[in-house]
Amino acid sequence: MASDQIRQMVNFILQEAHEKANEIRVKTEHDFNLEKQTLVHEAKLAVQDEFAKKEKDREIQERIARSAEIGTCRQKKMALRDDLLTS
Repeated sequence: MASDQIRQMVNFILQEAHEKANEIRVKTEHDFNLEKQTLVHEAKLAVQDEFAKKEKDREIQERIARSAEIGTCRQKKMALRDDLLTS
């Protein structure tokens, strides 16, 4: 009789321990997934920011190159005019 009660108490304690361990595992997985989602989101934003910066830098370089080309063409045109006027 006493051994049955002890066995029941042991089984109850073991069941409670398993349930608590399961709760801890579920909460840990949940917290891990939240943290992972946060890190992935932050990484995506960083990549998007980096891409936008590189795209802007590329556009600026294109404008500089276009402006330099226009300036070179103007200089050539003025040099040709000057040659035509002086000859």
